[in-house]
Amino acid sequence: MTKQINLYSPRLSYDMFPADNNPPCILFVHGGGFVGGSKDNTNLAGVEAFQKDGFSVARMNYTLATKGSPTFRQAPLDVLNCIANIKANYNPSDIYLVGTSAGATIALQAALTNPTVISKLALLYGIYDFTRSYRDLMSSPTNVQDMLDIYLGSDKITCPKVKRSVAQLLSPLHISKMKPFPRTLPTFIAHGASDPVVNCVQSRILVQHLIFHHKNIFGYKEYPKVGHGFNPTNPFCYTDLIGFFNAS
Repeated sequence: MTKQINLYSPRLSYDMFPADNNPPCILFVHGGGFVGGSKDNTNLAGVEAFQKDGFSVARMNYTLATKGSPTFRQAPLDVLNCIANIKANYNPSDIYLVGTSAGATIALQAALTNPTVISKLALLYGIYDFTRSYRDLMSSPTNVQDMLDIYLGSDKITCPKVKRSVAQLLSPLHISKMKPFPRTLPTFIAHGASDPVVNCVQSRILVQHLIFHHKNIFGYKEYPKVGHGFNPTNPFCYTDLIGFFNAS
């Protein structure tokens, strides 16, 4: 398995694991609450599994948010810049974009910004309605809401109504109502039914919205007794992803 490290900006890189004959490239966007994580979240065993099924695989870093430096604009642009670099250097037949957790949120934002560079989109246990998250995440054992506020730049806002307005304005679900992506972008969404970090209602409302407005959902899977952060190569998810990628 050959790994090639590439810079797509002066500070950011992606690992490319190319396959022969320029097949579709699966690009993984990692989670980490918008403030942490790295491309290494996608482990080499997972990369090898997808390669054995005939795909090139890439995993990328993106700009992480810090207090006072929100990245809700930059992180999706990082994804698009990485895709442009992959296409220029490797010429894959298609780009299949896969995001996990915060990476799913960022992947959806990238798709809403420029859907034409993506052939298929897979979103796993992400946050899509930032307004609803203020209710859904309050019982979370982690500080997900704090990390979301840092990502949006609303961590210094003290007025709940103003903070909620910012969340609504920047929510991918809200943006998709204003600027829907094409019906021709097949989308697969998955979530653990027992996710204690990001409530599975986040995926449910996105699915309902896309079915009602766009009808481009390939499938939605809600895995029983599964929590947050499951690996895409877990057998229950891997089978669904491979079926999605191989579907015409």
